[in-house]
Amino acid sequence: MLALDLELVKHGADPFKREPGWSLELARQGHFQWACKRCIQSSRAIKARPWLQTWDGFDPIYAFADQNLKCAGCDRDFSFTAGDQQFWYEEKAWSISNYPKQCLSCRRKKRRREKKTR
Repeated sequence: MLALDLELVKHGADPFKREPGWSLELARQGHFQWACKRCIQSSRAIKARPWLQTWDGFDPIYAFADQNLKCAGCDRDFSFTAGDQQFWYEEKAWSISNYPKQCLSCRRKKRRREKKTR
């Protein structure tokens, strides 16, 4: 059993509640979000706590790293930072299938429009 699996069990999560065929090799091929020890030690990635995440049939996230996304509102690139991911998925417990579709500027504009219509 991996050390992370033991952590999952310790916190009441089921490490075996994964899709059939889960393996570290698949993770290395990019099927899972994880990071090597060197990336975590150098702060390029943040070690995740999968027992705090809402999986919804998806495999847990083992490490967070900055992701570049394209805004659906303005079509510009924006960063979904490792810290933001950790907040969304572990503090707010949003499903790991969710991710921001818009940059912060577009989200703020949308909130202002919605506030005016109330």
